[in-house]
Amino acid sequence: MFSADDLLNLLNRIPLWKKISSMPARIEELEKRIAELEKEKLATQKSNEDNYIIHNGVAYCAKCKVPMVDCDGILLCFDCDKQITIEHHDITKTIAELKL
Repeated sequence: MFSADDLLNLLNRIPLWKKISSMPARIEELEKRIAELEKEKLATQKSNEDNYIIHNGVAYCAKCKVPMVDCDGILLCFDCDKQITIEHHDITKTIAELKL
């Protein structure tokens, strides 16, 4: 008769079983990574809400809710005179994050 140890030793020789047995650890690792990414996304959205909001590729002043004018990397709001220095790749990154 086979003991439980004999059965486990036999299963450990099967490559698919090794993948299956490692899945709980991998799932836990992925859950932690997803939680980290969600925290980063939330932090980015909160910091942007204080300055500007991106909607359909247009930056809007978070205070006035009017479109901001991009003058060589400086977003200008003519209603409240807010000026935000930003690199264009930051706006593109924010748009991509909001589409997730």
